[in-house]
Amino acid sequence: MAPENAHPRVIANNDSARQALRAIEREFGVSLEEMKSASRRRHIVRARWAAFRVLRMRGWSTPKIGALFNRDHTSVLYALGEIEAKQPRSPAPGA
Repeated sequence: MAPENAHPRVIANNDSARQALRAIEREFGVSLEEMKSASRRRHIVRARWAAFRVLRMRGWSTPKIGALFNRDHTSVLYALGEIEAKQPRSPAPGA
């Protein structure tokens, strides 16, 4: 994992992150530059949010993710919340 104070270019060079981002690029057909852009096109936003989630699951902080994607950490929090809200809920045991 990259150090907390790492510059976004250094973060992008982290092997684990780079592999995850490349997989998302292939899966969604969207380049990292498109994900970093200000575009609100649905397929780009979905890829960007998937990248946010993958990096967060790898232990990245929301400010680090935001720095990599030229976004505020609150934008990352919003996206993660939206992803969570859309996940199907499993029934409670005994329900």
